[in-house]
Amino acid sequence: MFWNLCDIEKARVEALPGPLANGAPFEVKEDSTRVWRPDWKLAIDKSVNTKFIREIVERIMDDEKVCRLLRLALGTLPSSF
Repeated sequence: MFWNLCDIEKARVEALPGPLANGAPFEVKEDSTRVWRPDWKLAIDKSVNTKFIREIVERIMDDEKVCRLLRLALGTLPSSF
């Protein structure tokens, strides 16, 4: 259903990298960057996918907090933001 709502073709979904063999939700690169590997073929309420969605929500909330603080401090957001 998610893919239909986002109008993403099935062929594109199948081209996405699959989940990690060890079941971990992400891998950590040498520079400490997390590369998330949700299981695109499972429902969004499954373990590895809920962790991925939670991470997205947390990042959006953090961005919104920064925007709100900038708005309070500057009165408006800079046009380059």
